Amino acid sequence: MNTKKIGIVFAGLMAVASCVIAAEPVISDVAACQRWPWSPLVDIDFVLAGTNCDVVITAQYDGAAPFELNPAHMSGDLFDVKPGKGHVVWDPVAAGFGDKTFPNFTVTVEPLADASSRTYLILDLKDGSYEYASSAPEEGWAKADNALYRTSKMVFRRIPGGKFYMGYPKGIRDYLESFAGNGKFNVAKYLQHEVTLSSDYYMSVFLTTECHYCCITGVWGTATYNPKMKSAGQYKSASYQAVRGVGTTWPNGDKYAVAEDSILDMMRRYTKGKIPDGWIIDLPTSAQWERACKATMPTNWIYYVESTVDDDAAALTNIVDSIASCKISPTKHGTTMAQRLPNQWGIYDMLGLQAEWVLDHDWSAPSGECYEPMIDPVGPTSGSSRQLKGGNTDSSLFYSVSPVNISSYKEETGWCAFRLCIHINPIK
Repeated sequence: MNTKKIGIVFAGLMAVASCVIAAEPVISDVAACQRWPWSPLVDIDFVLAGTNCDVVITAQYDGAAPFELNPAHMSGDLFDVKPGKGHVVWDPVAAGFGDKTFPNFTVTVEPLADASSRTYLILDLKDGSYEYASSAPEEGWAKADNALYRTSKMVFRRIPGGKFYMGYPKGIRDYLESFAGNGKFNVAKYLQHEVTLSSDYYMSVFLTTECHYCCITGVWGTATYNPKMKSAGQYKSASYQAVRGVGTTWPNGDKYAVAEDSILDMMRRYTKGKIPDGWIIDLPTSAQWERACKATMPTNWIYYVESTVDDDAAALTNIVDSIASCKISPTKHGTTMAQRLPNQWGIYDMLGLQAEWVLDHDWSAPSGECYEPMIDPVGPTSGSSRQLKGGNTDSSLFYSVSPVNISSYKEETGWCAFRLCIHINPIK
């Protein structure tokens, strides 16, 4: 790979652009400028052509060895960057360099060479640090390292943005309505419609466990810890208010704001300065949850098992039986997490185990037979209820499919769990 020197910009700062083959993302017009003397912050600008990508920024000054700038000390366009102008701010004080100027400072901005290297993100709940992994262990995350990833570490899978379809195809909706009987199932609410998620995000491969909860908050919750397994089941009886706090206003105002001493507030304080600045740990939106659940299945599929979806009752019943058990007896393993097979993106227990909170208010069916295409939907701006997705072991079968949500008051605790999401580029 060739590099190109752009020139001295300010206080000895120089910038370097990467030049790669035309089929790859190309970065040019790099400029770096320190705000000295009124601030030690460094502004880094560049132009990206080609496809979306993560960027890697390295620096060098006064002849010292080049070093990669830690994303935890930067903010701006670093992850899933779209073509066009990009801007990043580096904080040298947070990086441990102190309040000073940098003579002969060279900045290099390059596309991430191997995007698959960031497929998984592993967050260490002991110290708040993280690392990447390109693939799951051969035995799977559920069995790896004696349940380490359900106790003191939390694994997130990167979910690609882009277009997909929420909801049911009409034939499936009609059948489910007859299956539910006499209008008990509001199929109009789940009309299939096009949704675009404008950015990648990370979704936890497991529900938040009792051990995760203890690492975050310092106390045990409601489930029973099993020292023999050195693990715990999913954290149960989690209300929306316990997770995000009383008085939160999603999607209004400062939509990602959470209340002090809520579970998410403690999680954010714990990871502050250790994960990239600008990332937000929160619940997923309903659209993000459904995208992660459906994974790589064709747009007219509602489950993630490899069976042909037809409109006839026999075929659908076979699919229902398959997903309900994942070839494991639901009576034997129905309430135990990580016993069923994960979906194609390696995410466990999204259907039929424990209902999971998402950010959105519940919503009503649209008028007519169609939704307009949506970009980064955030749900209604008001309502007394929030959504739970995925059903649970006690709910009717038609609640344990990807499009359907259960409406519940945010104070509800009885059968509610949650799965965390890292918003790489939070919705504006």
